Parts: sequence; structure tokens; C-alpha cells
Amino acid sequence: SLAVHELGVVHASPPISQSGWSLHYVDSQETVAEDGKAENAFDTNTGTIWHTQYFNVNPKPVHPHDLQVDLGAIYNIDGIRYLPRQSGKNGRIGQYEVYVATDSGTAPTKPPVLGQWTLVKSGTFPNSSAEQEVTFGVIASRYVWLRAISEANSGGPWTSVAELNVLGTSNGGSGVTITPTTATVPVGGQQPFVGSGGMPCPSGNYAFAIT
Repeated sequence: SLAVHELGVVHASPPISQSGWSLHYVDSQETVAEDGKAENAFDTNTGTIWHTQYFNVNPKPVHPHDLQVDLGAIYNIDGIRYLPRQSGKNGRIGQYEVYVATDSGTAPTKPPVLGQWTLVKSGTFPNSSAEQEVTFGVIASRYVWLRAISEANSGGPWTSVAELNVLGTSNGGSGVTITPTTATVPVGGQQPFVGSGGMPCPSGNYAFAIT
């Protein structure tokens, strides 16, 4: 027999509204020389930025730099978008890591404890002002952590972010119906499956796993 499971869409989900977000933790922010507070990274305004502290501090805070957001509810998350600052180059993220909280029922410890988080993506962003998107397998969580490991522009100690968006959908269920849910197929035979509801791929098709 065949058991059919929805894999989910093969393209990234839409951005989750930032209106219900709050700052969970930030390791450093500049609030004297400029308005570089962490909340600027999710205020829907591409002209404001989060910037780590640099004024009247010696030594300046060094990498890694951490920005953690509370989405306000549990979502099925499958990616993020990072928009670098649009004026200037300092603080553009080079190497990065993305984590989600393993247990969304309990607020993660501050400062971060790695054992409470699941690493879902790592890599290197280009030294560019263009928005960057990274995707990963769907995982349910309420807390997202963007960790900057290095700076792309000059290798400096800073980090800046114009906008962070998290891609995902409500955790209330996918709303997809697969018909039939089980089938017996002889060797060499065929069995069509039909999906309805939810969000299909751009082609109008769905992705399934057959076990």
C-alpha cells in the first residue's frame, strides 16, 4: 500500500506580517550616535536600520552579532529575507546563521543558549544592497534568530539590517486535501493523486512524498 504525505510547497511562503512581532534579544545596538535600535529591523521601513554599537565604546562589540525576534505566535516557517542597509555599506552581513527555537512553548534564554535552538540555514551573503532570500524545510516555531558571523563590506566589527522578514504560514494547518490518502498499486501500475486547497506550486501542482 501507499501512504501519501504532503511535502508542502516547493516555493517559499509569503512574509509573515511584522505587526505582531517584538524584540526577543539583541546583543548590541547603537542608540546614541544614530537611531540604530534593533526594532528598526522589523518596522516595515526600509529607510531605518538596526546597527550595532560603535559610538564612544572601545573596543567595539565584535561578531557574532545576534538579533532574535518573537513572531507573537507559532508559524510554519520556511525562510527569511534580509535587506541590507540602503544607504552606506558598513555592517552588511557576510557569513550568517539562521536558527529557530526548538521549543516554542518556552521563551528562549537571554543571552542565547545554542542548545535551545535549531540551526536551519547557514551561508554567506554577497556584499550587495540587494535583498537576499534563504529558504529551508518547513519548521514550526515562534522565535527566529539571525546571527551575523562576519561583515561583508570591509571585515569590520559591525552589523546592520534594514529589514528582516520571516517567510511562513499560520500553524493552524495547511488546509490541503489529498485524494486518495492511501492506494494499492500493482507493480508497473499507476495511481493519480489530486490535491486541493492550501497553496500549490506556481505550476498549479502539489508536491507529495510516497512511502
